[in-house]
Formats: sequence, structure tokens, C-alpha cells
Amino acid sequence: MATIRMIKLNSESTDMTVSTTQADVPVYAQETFELFAHESVQLERSASDIWPLVIDPNSWKQGMKLSHVDGEKNQEGQVFAALTAMDDAAPQFYVKNVEVIANRRRTIIIMSPVDGATMGYSSWVLNESYAITKVSYHVYLSIPVPRDTLDAMSAEQITAIKAEQLVEHKTRLTQTRPKGIGVNLTPIP
Repeated sequence: MATIRMIKLNSESTDMTVSTTQADVPVYAQETFELFAHESVQLERSASDIWPLVIDPNSWKQGMKLSHVDGEKNQEGQVFAALTAMDDAAPQFYVKNVEVIANRRRTIIIMSPVDGATMGYSSWVLNESYAITKVSYHVYLSIPVPRDTLDAMSAEQITAIKAEQLVEHKTRLTQTRPKGIGVNLTPIP
């Protein structure tokens, strides 16, 4: 299940216009777009066959690509810049390997390109049994939205953006399959 929602903790009214900036609002009450998902599939492959695709998704993943910035390759502490194109100068965000257990688990934190603040995380977990591997993916991402951006948007526009992002995310999770791995894919409820 993937969900994207707008969170508004500083007001009970969804149609209230507030003439403040994000800086005037307590950190815990700032407007954000949030994405979270928990997905699992079973693959008729060994964890060692799948692991290279978890540790380096650039060969199959749609969307932004990860470019090495710092740290030892495929190890905890390795940092990547997330780029819309590999020749971009400015990253959309940074990611850092915080947990790497070969053929078992990779967890990254997602960091702001502005100040390095943690915006979320993603984690892949591989559990193999008798040459069938359950691959689980968990992600949480919170993106602060500037007050002037929100004020310039209607409720319908915000709803449309959230719906579009939800469809895009679900499509990416269900239709993006690495070459050679997408056969015998069994979703797990």
C-alpha cells in the first residue's frame, strides 16, 4: 500500500488561509507532502541474484539516478547525489547508506540538498528460503512545502498533485521490474 497525503497539524480547518511563512510556524506544524510505502514481492531467485539490483538500482529503476559522491562503494557511509539526469549539477537530494548487510538488507537515509537534514529513509529487506526470496521495500519521505507555494495553489491543485504522485509511485512499484528478475513475480498482500 502506498499513500501520499498533505498533513496540516497547525489548524483544524482545511480551507483556512494563513498569512505566515514556514519560519513562523513551529517545526512540528509545518506543511509537508509525505510519501510512505510498504511493499513485498516473492521472486524465484536467490538473494545473491537480487542483491546487485538492490545495491545499484540505476540499471533498472525509473526516475532519478544515484551518482556516487563520497564513501566506500557498497558500504555503510557511501553517499550519493540523486540526479534527474547524470549531468545535472544540483542534486534533488542526497542518500547515504546507513545499513548494508550483503544479500539481506540495505537502508538509506534521504537528506536535504540544502542543509543535509534527514527527509526520510528507504529500506530493502531480502529473506531467502529454498531459492525463493521475499523482497520487502519500505520508504518514508517528508518534503517541506514553502508557505508561498501552498498559498498560490487551490485545494483542487493540491489534491490533483497528490493523486498524480500516488499513481506515479504505485506505477513505479508495480511496473518497474529489473531485466531478468521480473518473471515469476508474486505480490504479497
